[in-house]
Amino acid sequence: MRKNELKIYLASPRGFCAGVDRAIEIVKKSIDKFGSPVYVRHEIVHNKHVVESLKKIGAIFVEELSEIKDKTRPVIFSAHGVPKAVPIEAENLNMEYINFSNQLPVIIQLGIDWSINFLAAVITLIVGIWISSRIGKWVKEALIRIDKLDPTLPPVAGSVIRYALLVVTIIAVLAQFGVNTTSIIAVLGAAGLAIGLALQGTLSNVAAGVMLLFLRPFKVGNWIEASDISGTVREIGLFTTTIDTFDNVFISVPNSKIWSSTIVNHSRYNTRRMDIDIGVSYNSDLEYVIKTLLTLAKDERVLKEPSPQGLVVSYGDSAITVRLRLYAKNNVYWGLYWDLMKKTKSVLDKAKIEIPFPQTVVTLKKNNN
Repeated sequence: MRKNELKIYLASPRGFCAGVDRAIEIVKKSIDKFGSPVYVRHEIVHNKHVVESLKKIGAIFVEELSEIKDKTRPVIFSAHGVPKAVPIEAENLNMEYINFSNQLPVIIQLGIDWSINFLAAVITLIVGIWISSRIGKWVKEALIRIDKLDPTLPPVAGSVIRYALLVVTIIAVLAQFGVNTTSIIAVLGAAGLAIGLALQGTLSNVAAGVMLLFLRPFKVGNWIEASDISGTVREIGLFTTTIDTFDNVFISVPNSKIWSSTIVNHSRYNTRRMDIDIGVSYNSDLEYVIKTLLTLAKDERVLKEPSPQGLVVSYGDSAITVRLRLYAKNNVYWGLYWDLMKKTKSVLDKAKIEIPFPQTVVTLKKNNN
């Protein structure tokens, strides 16, 4: 080193002093605990960037306590200290304040409060998830035990209740951290409205599905006719109802389409009426015809009450229409119908009762010329 040469060492930047760091942290924690706004008398530190960042998260800086309009909000005194008259003034105004002249207890108290809130939030979340799951399961099992209830309804009702309770739990957890839940509910409401408008068609299917599940014009396994579709109901969902047609075709129908149409439920009641119409010759003895047809009703699948009947329905161009009317259980209806249709011809042939076919009688007039 040459003579008269001076070597200078610069320490690396250390940032703010420990007291200022604690002051900034306390402002942030106060906003987390009490929500915004939190008032600060004088700038907490002489640093423009720090002050602006604190303003963005909810800190409002004032010169005097008289500038604070809402005296229920907490106020923090500058990290550089304040005259003794300032805390006295705050007490006279019944204001909650944090004085950095006694920083350590404040930090400890904020830490304790935040830890308690965090622990309460965790417990609320765990208990809420457990309760929502248990109640949803309990509702599902309770509905399953109801014999006449559609089997699709219990899982749907259980899920709706479970998710509703989870939403309540999440809102309660956010409230533990000082979040303004009123604004969250308002946002959720606005979002729900926007989604409802965007998914109007889909939600109409959901609404129709709920109505079908609760009013139950039909249930799984019923034979129905709705919206020009006929078949057996396989499943009733929130969005669609699936139907198996009699020619073994799977059809998924939007619930809104079914709900807005006329629904014919052939399986609503345990019994159904069956009518078999037969045309007989004008030369036939109608009493004998009716007696012969009633022998078909001796099948054990035919109900005794209401008793089978033989009726004369109409007089056509070529035949008299006679009707066999009887009642049967829904589960044997079609098997009985096809069997009786097959036996009718042989029974009438055996009784020598003529089944005429359409014919035209032509009369020829002789011309003497």
